[in-house]
Amino acid sequence: KRQCIGRDIWLQLAQSGSNIFGVSRTESDLLSLGNEVRHLGVGYGDLVADLRGPKAAEQISAASYDILGETDTYITSNYRRHRHNQHS
Repeated sequence: KRQCIGRDIWLQLAQSGSNIFGVSRTESDLLSLGNEVRHLGVGYGDLVADLRGPKAAEQISAASYDILGETDTYITSNYRRHRHNQHS
């Protein structure tokens, strides 16, 4: 399974000492990311959520503030596999 580019960015930021708040629709992805980030000795929080919809940003902002306090940067990414149909 291919991981999203956001995960690579989060891990690089954690390696530089930044606290990380992850958001994904997939809890297992967040558990894996959390284990890696905590191993680096920085703060971590997460939220299982869908980024679609008008309330998503408010929900994410409130959850990250409750867990980590003020947040300087939000990074989002979405990996989507596209199927290519080949016609003969």
